[in-house]
Amino acid sequence: MNTKRSATGLLRAVVLLLAFSGVVAGQDPTGPTLARLDALKLGAVDADVPARYSRSVSRDVARAVANRIADCRGLLGAAARRPAVVLAVLDETDWQRVTDRPYGVPHHGTADSPYIIVIPQSWRAAPMYAGVRAHLAGVLGADEVDRFVNLIALHEVGHLLTNAALNTTTQAIRTRYPLWYGEFTANYFADACLAGHAEDSAFRRRGTAALAAIPRPRFTRLDDADRVLAERDASGRPYVTTEAGRVNFARYQGFTAQMGSRLRDAGVGTARFVEILRQQWARPVRQGTDVLVKDFAGIAPGWNEWLVEQGAIAGPPTIP
Repeated sequence: MNTKRSATGLLRAVVLLLAFSGVVAGQDPTGPTLARLDALKLGAVDADVPARYSRSVSRDVARAVANRIADCRGLLGAAARRPAVVLAVLDETDWQRVTDRPYGVPHHGTADSPYIIVIPQSWRAAPMYAGVRAHLAGVLGADEVDRFVNLIALHEVGHLLTNAALNTTTQAIRTRYPLWYGEFTANYFADACLAGHAEDSAFRRRGTAALAAIPRPRFTRLDDADRVLAERDASGRPYVTTEAGRVNFARYQGFTAQMGSRLRDAGVGTARFVEILRQQWARPVRQGTDVLVKDFAGIAPGWNEWLVEQGAIAGPPTIP
């Protein structure tokens, strides 16, 4: 067996799994860096969160997304250090000069002291997202999909806030928790980021609900989220590299976003959420879905029942 080729194939599968997330961002040598951005002589917005943007991108769009990120950085208050962030909004040509991720995959890099969050100008030029885009367009309208994509930057900020709260990295979190959990925490913070922006919050929730409602996914249970990466078809092709696999992962993103929103609607504020995260992080062993879900059951009425109803966890055994 050619282990080098196998490892390369697995890495590519992981890269494609990053449909909306920074699961392994910063781990490869060709991830985004400030040096690569500055070499392109991009447009710039100098603000609390600096932005770099391709010349074909609207300055107003870059500024608006940077401002939303700036609103998020202080969510943790005195509980943790505010992460330094630089935003990059790139067209397909500039994207290829900055990162090796397939065009359209929002992600964050950690090669520099500030985190660089990279989002695409549009998903119209990202064929790998055709299926996901179609689901969003059916609910939001075709011309509104890119607005939703812009807001995915807040999900990336959510990863950075999780890291700051636990004083760790996205990669370390992946070794301690199932795949869905890191996406859930990032989505919780993304929802919290928009607490002061009712219109954007409602819009984002409509988009995540559209993703969560994707019909007939192969995997729906939280415990099965990692299988989106691990499963292969008869030819050996990773499921995540297929259209169905990418749409299935998008469905998990939508559902974990709804989990975060449900907690916030139940009154679980960021201070309480961080307290729970730190209690979980202090446990010495890797935790499964049953333990992680149970930690929230007592503070969110109907939490377990809702998860069972949605097919995310198994219900109690039926007594004949």
